[in-house]
Amino acid sequence: MVDKGDDDGHEELNKAFSRAHGRIRSYLEGLGLFNNERLLDLHNVDEPGEVLKRIEDFVLHRAFNQKANPSGATDVVLYYVGHGEPIGEGYYLYLRGSRKVAPAQTSLN
Repeated sequence: MVDKGDDDGHEELNKAFSRAHGRIRSYLEGLGLFNNERLLDLHNVDEPGEVLKRIEDFVLHRAFNQKANPSGATDVVLYYVGHGEPIGEGYYLYLRGSRKVAPAQTSLN
């Protein structure tokens, strides 16, 4: 679960992000298919580099490691709350620490 997180000066938007985050997390946990071992929650993680590192660690070392986790995942669902924009040939998802002047270095593409 990835979202843009809290922005200073945007209280109503922050509330909407938090509500969406809480609702989808409750929904997924209510299905009984997800727990902390199978759900990576990146709500309000500030740095795009940290988001990418955690996703990589989760996918490569936990969720899909069949030796360490025989019932590991075979599919990935990315739930993103926020906004982004097309730039050149790509589409960039903005995170809390993203900067429009450097989307390739500070956003998810």
